[in-house]
Amino acid sequence: IIGVVLSGGGARGIAHIGVLKALEEYHIPIDFIGGTSFGALIAAFYASGFSVEDMQKIIENTEWNIATNPDRQQYYYYSRRINEANVLRVRFQDWELKFPNSLGNTQEIVSQLDYFFTRANYLCRGNFLNLKTPLFISTTNIKNGENHIFTRGELPQVVQASMTVPFLLYPTLIDSTFYVDGGITNNLPISSMRDMGADIIIASNATNYLATDTDLTNITSFTNQLINIMMFSKIKDELTQADIVIRPSTKHIKNTEFSRFKELLTLGYYETYSHIDSILSIVKPNTYYYDDEKPLIPIEGKKIIIHGNSLFSDEELLSISEIDSLHYLYEIEKHVEDYYIKKGYLLIEIVKTNISSDEIEIELTEGLIDDVKIKGNAITNENVILREVQTYPGDMFNIFSIEKDIQRIYGTNYFNLVNFTVEPLSNGAVDVLFNVSEKPFGIIEAGAQYATQQGASAFVSIGHDNVFGKGHLIQLYVRFGVERQYGVRFSTDRIFNSNWNNLLHLYLYDDTENIENRYWNFRLESGFFDDTKLGMFSLVFDYRTANLEFEKTSSGIGLQLLFDNLDNMLYPTKGLYRKASYVRYDKALGSLNNFSEIQFENGFSFSLHKRWTLENWSRLYLHDSESSDIPENRLFFHKPEDTFYGFNYDEVKGEDIVYA
Repeated sequence: IIGVVLSGGGARGIAHIGVLKALEEYHIPIDFIGGTSFGALIAAFYASGFSVEDMQKIIENTEWNIATNPDRQQYYYYSRRINEANVLRVRFQDWELKFPNSLGNTQEIVSQLDYFFTRANYLCRGNFLNLKTPLFISTTNIKNGENHIFTRGELPQVVQASMTVPFLLYPTLIDSTFYVDGGITNNLPISSMRDMGADIIIASNATNYLATDTDLTNITSFTNQLINIMMFSKIKDELTQADIVIRPSTKHIKNTEFSRFKELLTLGYYETYSHIDSILSIVKPNTYYYDDEKPLIPIEGKKIIIHGNSLFSDEELLSISEIDSLHYLYEIEKHVEDYYIKKGYLLIEIVKTNISSDEIEIELTEGLIDDVKIKGNAITNENVILREVQTYPGDMFNIFSIEKDIQRIYGTNYFNLVNFTVEPLSNGAVDVLFNVSEKPFGIIEAGAQYATQQGASAFVSIGHDNVFGKGHLIQLYVRFGVERQYGVRFSTDRIFNSNWNNLLHLYLYDDTENIENRYWNFRLESGFFDDTKLGMFSLVFDYRTANLEFEKTSSGIGLQLLFDNLDNMLYPTKGLYRKASYVRYDKALGSLNNFSEIQFENGFSFSLHKRWTLENWSRLYLHDSESSDIPENRLFFHKPEDTFYGFNYDEVKGEDIVYA
């Protein structure tokens, strides 16, 4: 039994693909494969049946920047604006502050692993020893601090656990225990491969190198050095148990330089080539090899009939132009499977084949969903989650649809992480289980601002963004400074299963330098949004007093149309923002005077270069009054009233404003 072990090493682990390429070219059989961290990813690809060429394409086309923030456009509008209002935001639960468990975007990594490994996990039924090449994955158990080897479980989650760099990615919860990067406890688990029964072990070591004196310049470099020293002491013991050790010369490449994948592939390939004589001296090459070692059953002259295909007809699956070049049954089966897989139907499975003298009958299952379930929601009502899911019992499992469901669930902003598992049933159908990890729902926010006229001001709030588990946000806030404000907001991003939302905002405004400029204000927005969450059309009711005694009110009703697909509200690099509103203040509504407010805002942003962005804003604010008597506190102020991120220099006040 020949086993191959792949170490961790971040981007340096890409060299493992070059190692596997060289072993394949010399027909070195691999009976067992295992790995840690990035090595676990490459090992899982190989065990799942991905070719070296497939892996190269994946590495080339994958965005490996885990520090990227989630796309703001996936959040609902009111949640999006609340998130962007202040410098500091801390969550709490049971009045205990809860700080983030990670700095990176774990959700993006999870979605990629789900896409790559859901099919393999389904076919092996969660037993990694039943994969095309038996597999084990090395992780670290946070609870007891020991190395843990997985040969069973949910393959995407286990690979995620082995790649979870502490602090950068959210720890992976498996069966009530958190796991992180296996490299912490054993970055090259050769002894584990020996325990699996391997007689000959080839180890590919892409572990980080120890830093030199010139590199040890700060606390970060010293911390990395200490971690590497601990890894090295364990690896030294492991290396003694390997028959062949391949050490690609990657010292000059950082473990974050994924862009140098071509160079890393080459380094791994040629380093393996330099050891090929030693390998061939102890390993007998497999010179007679074809795909999956399946029997070569010719299909010439036989009629092919497919059963169980409800999504695609026989004509679609067996297009003459595509199968003319196929000669054997296993090629036809792979062609049919690939047709489904490319369209997202990953659970296609050929369960039976009948062969007679003149025809071949292929029976398949397409991944019928029997039920959709939710797990992990201690507070959030199940219906609040399920209303985001557009995959239903009776549908066929489609990874593209599932990933959209996950994006919508994650876009509620109630969860740190969302993933799914597939549970096969005895009748050939499956249950889809969405697993959610809830955020603490208590929120404390704070911010500060300096304006040229009003001077410094500060903001602090406390709230809960999932009241009664129904997805409601309530927030109490205080604004300090020359202009004080005390208020409460209540918003619902989605009412029941509809695309309807609302906002109620009540506040007391107090100008400490002008006792005449104190008033109460109540505003209601209620409207609907499109399925993309980018456009919104709302009915607006606005009520404001002229003083604290509720005298001389201005009360109006109107419409607001909004579109926002900016990638960042403060410093956008791409996108468009447009807002148009009309509010009519009328005596019939209790207003002292009849007048109208009209507002237009238009902004766009696009990148000219990696470091240069063009941003433009234009605004038009107009009043239309029958008596030319606009209340003082209804004059337009162009300033970021609800954003506390620093200096505000572009304040404008007036009855009508044109601003660009």
